Amino acid sequence: MNEGMNRGSTLPVILSWLIGLILIATALAKLLDIPGFSAIFKTYQIFPEGIL
Repeated sequence: MNEGMNRGSTLPVILSWLIGLILIATALAKLLDIPGFSAIFKTYQIFPEGIL
């Protein structure tokens, strides 16, 4: 068994990968629906109308 890799150090790596995959998946979903993503920003009413 590799002494550098134990159970205590694998959990953070797994969680980091999981969070990274979630962020990539949400970014891809937003890129595939740019008009819908823009419509969500319009509901916040914090950007001038011409920007979006």
